[in-house]
Amino acid sequence: MRKTLWASLAAFLVLTLSARARADEQAEMKALIDKAVKAMGGEEKLARFKNATWKGKGTIKSGTGDFGFTEDSYMQPPSQYRFDLEIDANGQKIKELVVINGDKGWIKIADMTADLNKDQVTAFKDYFYAMGLAMNPAELRGKTFKLSPLGEVKIGDRTALGVQAVQAGRRDVNVYFDKENGLPLKSETIAKGVFDNDQEVTHEFLYSDYKEFEGAKAATKISWKRDGKPYVERELTEGKPEEKLDEGLFGKP
Repeated sequence: MRKTLWASLAAFLVLTLSARARADEQAEMKALIDKAVKAMGGEEKLARFKNATWKGKGTIKSGTGDFGFTEDSYMQPPSQYRFDLEIDANGQKIKELVVINGDKGWIKIADMTADLNKDQVTAFKDYFYAMGLAMNPAELRGKTFKLSPLGEVKIGDRTALGVQAVQAGRRDVNVYFDKENGLPLKSETIAKGVFDNDQEVTHEFLYSDYKEFEGAKAATKISWKRDGKPYVERELTEGKPEEKLDEGLFGKP
């Protein structure tokens, strides 16, 4: 009888301590996300940039060399994106356009347009989703997310605290926030490649050089690593919030 009583008491204490630990973890993650939202200008300012246009420049890194580009991008999540690129291929200017609209997508290079298949469209949306949770961490406050702590890590010379975001029907995403100032430093997910391989690999997006755009802070330098290797370097130079983007932007080019 005494053994049974002690066993029941021990089980009760374990459950109580586990519940308290989980509650503490949730409170810490909420405080971390709140700190990030505040550091980036507040939820209202960030919400204005849910739909947005951006201008920038960057470099695509490939096995045959590095290619510079300029970009005009149009973002209307969760399923409408457009990137107008002008790529400098060894002095030759090539226009490239990528459009995602729901479950459809297209790529146009010079005067040739091709449909993207289902896996390619999904891959692009997986990338944008992972970046979006870092660009607007207020999204992580949503009730559809299950959040888990990832602990403390080093990203460059900064100390970061990580949160794993799990949402039904979407890829799991890890988001890491600067421990000192709260700004997002990295997001990562596992997703397929688009053009050169269909294997699932880790895609990392590193954020730095935050600047203010109409009251909201955004990372102006975004480094994309694919399977641990540098893939795309982007530098955003202009950003503008949009209430509603023209649907014609997301039609077949």
